[in-house]
Amino acid sequence: MNRRSHAQLWSFGAQPERTALAWSRTALAGATLLGVLVRQLLPTHPVAGVALAVVAVPVVVAVVAAARARYRTGRRALRTDRALPDARLAAGCVLLTTLVALAAGLYVAAG
Repeated sequence: MNRRSHAQLWSFGAQPERTALAWSRTALAGATLLGVLVRQLLPTHPVAGVALAVVAVPVVVAVVAAARARYRTGRRALRTDRALPDARLAAGCVLLTTLVALAAGLYVAAG
């Protein structure tokens, strides 16, 4: 059986670019949903709306920054046959999704 190294199996195609775009779309979707929820909460629950915005904006910015850093690190790792980046970006997206779910629950509960 022919064994090839990781670098030989990887082609210099668009895989890292597609992954970076997917993470960016995820952050954009989360930001959009949070923006809509903040807008809906502000008239009836201004404190909750402002608090959600204050918490959500840094999370969205962190996810976008982590996506860019992961792209650079992953591309470098693939070219040099090193280990790929860890799951910190996925953890940030879980936090973003949790914020969206909590905000949506608050909106539904506030009626």
